[in-house]
Formats: sequence, C-alpha cells, structure tokens
Amino acid sequence: MTSPDADADADADVRASDDRAATRHADPAAGWVGDRRRAFRRRLVALVGAGMTIAAGLLVHRVLPDTAASDIAGDALYALLVYLLVIAVAPRLRIRLAAAIGAAWCVAVELLQLTGLPASAGASFPPAMLVLGTVFDPRDLVVYLVTIGFAAGTDAALRRIRTDRALTARSAR
Repeated sequence: MTSPDADADADADVRASDDRAATRHADPAAGWVGDRRRAFRRRLVALVGAGMTIAAGLLVHRVLPDTAASDIAGDALYALLVYLLVIAVAPRLRIRLAAAIGAAWCVAVELLQLTGLPASAGASFPPAMLVLGTVFDPRDLVVYLVTIGFAAGTDAALRRIRTDRALTARSAR
C-alpha cells in the first residue's frame, strides 16, 4: 500500500505527462495541431510576414496611382494580412480552418461596406478606411478568396516540405 503523498505525486506525474502529450498531439476534432515550439515559430513567421505585408500595403496605398491594378494589389495584401494575423493569433489552427476564418472576415468586412458604416468611420478616422474599406466591390470578394486560397495552399505546401524533411532526418539517424 502506498502513502497518500506518493499517490498524489504519481497523479501529478501522470497529469504532467498527459499535458506534455497534449502539446505534441492535439485533439484533431478541436482543429489544433503541433507542439509549442512549432507554434511559436509559426506565430513568429506569421508576425514577420504580417509586418512585411503591412509595409507593402502602405507602399501600394501611398506610392502607386489609384488604378484597378493597385486596388487589386491592395485587396490581395489585405487578405494575406488577415490570413497571417489569424495564424499569428492561433498558430496551431489547421490551415483550412485558418483560411475559412480569414475568408469569413474579409467577406464580412466587404459586406459591411454595403451599410455605409465603414465610409462614415473613415470620414471620422481616416486610418479606418485601410481596415474597413469604403465602397463595396464584388471583385474584392474574388480577390480575397483567391488570395487566401493561395496563401493557405502555400502554407500547406511549406508544412509538407518541413514534415518531409523532419521525417527524412529522423530516418537517417
């Protein structure tokens, strides 16, 4: 028979082991994958990418003439930024779910423009126009969805490459 202290220590060891396993193998039904270190790297890469995307978006907004091409470029950069921010906030989220959340945000913001609220917010606070836009354009919806699809596809391809390299490195040991 063991003492109550030994039982408590054993229970704590089992819980700690379960917690470590949970960080390595997440519940697929919950839509989460990966361990903490991989999540940290993924978040860091997403934040660096978001910063670069913001810089590119501001460059397009300030430097390029207002044409259909610059509008499309701005919309694509906005959608990419949204996808990267979803990944930064929830780096363990599955790629399809991150893409769905990003697409839903972009579509919701574009549809909000039908109400006129973003235009009035932009009149009061001009930087709001960069986040909420001003005028509804159905072409924007297409650009958002194509861009997020491309970003998610690229993300999935890079993940496959990293996974293949890790498996090759492990089998070589």
